[in-house]
Amino acid sequence: MLPAETESQFTKIIRTRIIGEARRTIQDQNFDTVSQLTNFSKKIYGLSKNVYQLQGELGCIYQKNGEDVVTYTNRVKILGKQILETHRNTGTGFSDQNIKASLEKDMYKCFIRGLKPEIEQRIARNLGVQDTVADALRIERELQQMTDLRQGQTVRAGPSPLKDLSSDSRASCQICYKQGHVATECRKLKYYLGTEILVCQICKKHGADKCRLRDLRPSRPVNVLQSNIISCQLCSKPGHNAKMCRNNNNNVIIVP
Repeated sequence: MLPAETESQFTKIIRTRIIGEARRTIQDQNFDTVSQLTNFSKKIYGLSKNVYQLQGELGCIYQKNGEDVVTYTNRVKILGKQILETHRNTGTGFSDQNIKASLEKDMYKCFIRGLKPEIEQRIARNLGVQDTVADALRIERELQQMTDLRQGQTVRAGPSPLKDLSSDSRASCQICYKQGHVATECRKLKYYLGTEILVCQICKKHGADKCRLRDLRPSRPVNVLQSNIISCQLCSKPGHNAKMCRNNNNNVIIVP
């Protein structure tokens, strides 16, 4: 981009931006072009690894745990650039075009092979490098959305009340009012030919529908006021106990 007569001045400007040990290294050198400056720096500070070592690292590269596709892609690209630069510096005799084509194929294979299994199994084959990276990014976003959705459902659902009550040795049964078990484990809970016989929740003597103490006004259900909001130990729903649970209809008998 610069005229040939201005490159020497531009090279001097670049030298002023070099600091530290590198500046002391080039202070006795004269550079007329930028390429002279860069070539001298590469000889001093070039990679210590040869082409075969770098290609071995490319063959073993993989996406680490917690690493996103973008970061993994950049690591593959940086390693590919180092391999190409080392080829040029060593003068292997191959043209840049042949080296680039061969290196691009190797990077493509190693990139797919090193992806996380859940991404690698779903990625499309026989695409170009850029299309493959775009496809990997798309799959990563879809997997993250699915994970977020599952986590959101788990938070909304919360722990099972029945499970919590069963695991608590201090739980109090809503049938016999003894601690150490819940209604589903109570020995007073029996099965009797599909007919339900419930101990009255008002007077504790007979069925609630025959109790003289119940409210006789029509269309008004029998309500037992509770001081605290409780959860049923049978169906895990709040607002009633095991004796009032509708799930006991047609199959539960409670022996006093």
